[in-house]
Amino acid sequence: MFSGVISKAINQAERYQRNLALLLININPLSLDISLDLNQKIFEHAQFILQTKLRSSDTLLPRDHRSFIVLLTDLAHPKILGQVAEKLIKSLTQSFTINHEEICLTCNIGIATFPKDGKTLEALQIQAQTALDQATRQGLNHYQFPQLQRTIEAQDYTELQTALNQALNAQEFILHYQPQMDLKTRRIISVEALLRWQHPVLGLIDPSYFVASAEESGMMMKIGEWVLRQACLTNKQWQEQGHQPISIAVNLSPTQLLHPQTESLVNKILQETGLDPRYLDLEITEMTIMDDVKKFRSLLDKFKQLGVSLSLDDFGTGHTALQYLKDFPIDHLKIDQSFIKPLPQDPQNAAIVKALITVGHQLGCKIIAEGVETQEQFEYLAAQDCDFGQGYYISRPLPADLLKEWLK
Repeated sequence: MFSGVISKAINQAERYQRNLALLLININPLSLDISLDLNQKIFEHAQFILQTKLRSSDTLLPRDHRSFIVLLTDLAHPKILGQVAEKLIKSLTQSFTINHEEICLTCNIGIATFPKDGKTLEALQIQAQTALDQATRQGLNHYQFPQLQRTIEAQDYTELQTALNQALNAQEFILHYQPQMDLKTRRIISVEALLRWQHPVLGLIDPSYFVASAEESGMMMKIGEWVLRQACLTNKQWQEQGHQPISIAVNLSPTQLLHPQTESLVNKILQETGLDPRYLDLEITEMTIMDDVKKFRSLLDKFKQLGVSLSLDDFGTGHTALQYLKDFPIDHLKIDQSFIKPLPQDPQNAAIVKALITVGHQLGCKIIAEGVETQEQFEYLAAQDCDFGQGYYISRPLPADLLKEWLK
């Protein structure tokens, strides 16, 4: 039935050049200890809520025992979809009572649009599932599109620079923090500060979708300065609140590294926030420093004189010549997650990782493995004398308040 409905809708949308969207909606009760009967009533309640919030021209269909599929037709603008998703999330997550028991739901929504994301039911479902997976990884009560860059460009802004300026002024940028663990002692030794854009319409946006444009528009220096100051300030506040001092890692973009004032800016922020330089770790990528070895060697020496530590990100991806790497004052080498993902089953990849760990140690560096997602990977890396690990197995990136509780 649904296949027939959407085929007809796609034909009409194609003929009259209209937009339509496919939404996949997952719902979950906060309490998992519920009976089958109560679960069915919760599902029926969610279905009723969705029906009251959708138009009569829209199609709602149960997908399984905890999810729905929705077809929205004749859409005027992609921006409307963000507003619709927010409305649905707000409605579904309001508490309600069944059998004298208060129920709270969470949900996530994946959105795919015709014709941008696909021109068939199968293609749209695949893209909507991809978006739903992305939304679920971001946390509870998020919605997502499969290609955020397209949704960013669809905003009511004439230029992305205007949008980024507005986001900075409106304090829409936030930091999430991902712990790095000593694989031997199981203690947290550092956290990496990760930028997010909490967009009022599009939701939580990963930096991979806007950093390149920020670099091109010249906004990255302002955003990068905010990230560095906020990260240092937060770490100092944690210490003042009695938490065991740990380092905080901050990524420096190519624009920041090339700017002549970056070294003085780092020093200024350290003085303003009162953070001891030994608790700041600056991360740079292999590709960036290889553009001008002599210039970056001088810059890295200046950073070291400030007392901060330095990490080389994406180690092993093939950009750094070892004859130059031995001359850089690097403290940590971060093995790219593409090498970690196949572990420990892939023997060739395991050999590469073991070699990278050995080379890094011989260069006097500590090794950080990125993308540690399983217990098997964690134990394998510990057995190979990898120093630190970072990834979902240890913890997802968390907002500052949640990380503080997690660290306790």
